[in-house]
Amino acid sequence: MALFTAPALVAFYVTTESNRTEWIPVFLCLRLSMFTANVVSVFVFTDKPADWTEKKDYSEVPIDETKC
Repeated sequence: MALFTAPALVAFYVTTESNRTEWIPVFLCLRLSMFTANVVSVFVFTDKPADWTEKKDYSEVPIDETKC
């Protein structure tokens, strides 16, 4: 998440990289977005495997040797 938002935040808030006070909004925004993402993930993620990971039984198809 920070990989995509940090460059935009730095470009918007920071004009002089050596000025520490300009970096405060950048880190506050990143902290808020990371915290929000973690809180949302608590309710969205589960410990159950996804449907596409379950093993399915495939019935064997007899091979017609005359068509080989």
